[in-house]
Amino acid sequence: MNQEQIHKQLHIFISHITEEEDLARKLKECLETDFSGLVYPFLSSKGLELGKEWFAGILDNLRKTDVLLLMCSPKSIEAPWLHFEAGAIFLQDKPVVPICYGGLMLKDLPHQFGRMQAINLDKPELIKDLYNEVAKKLPPFFKLPQSIDYQAISRELLALAPTQKILFIADPNLIDSYRPSLTGIIPHLKLEFTDYTAIDNKMADGAYKNKYVKIVYHHPHPDSSDPLFVQLIGRLKNDQASLPLITFTDGNNNCVDFATANSYTGKVLFANMITTLVKGIND
Repeated sequence: MNQEQIHKQLHIFISHITEEEDLARKLKECLETDFSGLVYPFLSSKGLELGKEWFAGILDNLRKTDVLLLMCSPKSIEAPWLHFEAGAIFLQDKPVVPICYGGLMLKDLPHQFGRMQAINLDKPELIKDLYNEVAKKLPPFFKLPQSIDYQAISRELLALAPTQKILFIADPNLIDSYRPSLTGIIPHLKLEFTDYTAIDNKMADGAYKNKYVKIVYHHPHPDSSDPLFVQLIGRLKNDQASLPLITFTDGNNNCVDFATANSYTGKVLFANMITTLVKGIND
């Protein structure tokens, strides 16, 4: 494609972090196919000509941009470059569309992004709204094909979105009964099951603080003290791990060690039964 052809296209800048390039590239492919080549999606990581100075190339493409798609996950919104690129387009009074996935909800967006019209990848109807907004910026002769399957687009993109991990600690005899009930119940979360005896191995080097976003602990005896649970709380406190903790039991009463859990510096939730556990995991 020559430079004259590119100039006539609608420029869409896809801002993303390197670790999520596969997702951004898939979105680029969808846009190129569904808009019949009338849009030019630029990936902030791969769209520059060989040998072109990187920063100058980014600025050049930001100046040409008609729409910015901001790929927003819990990790990516911490990246300074996403904020820089969003600000550069916002100051030009051009559309900035945050796209949320990987467990990041619209309500979780930073304040400056929350004022923009954002979408969730798991909502096909919002992907359709995005397509319609892009179509409005194209010549009148262009009509979006009625055959576009927005649910399929959502599935394909979500398959490449990052997943967050939760450490689920339970009695080894109960893990097999919990696994089918909980696995896959929340698409952006992956439950990693381990039994009580493996706690020390899982948490020995402190890597768990970055590997997991929450910890779920099944308290086997809600009406009596559990030394392993008290030990877990002690480890979290000593490691200064601010991971949210969900204390879970099959009973209907708070476990007797719940006061110990409340002394932990992270957010603590007590859940009874599977239904409240799922709600706690999803919050």
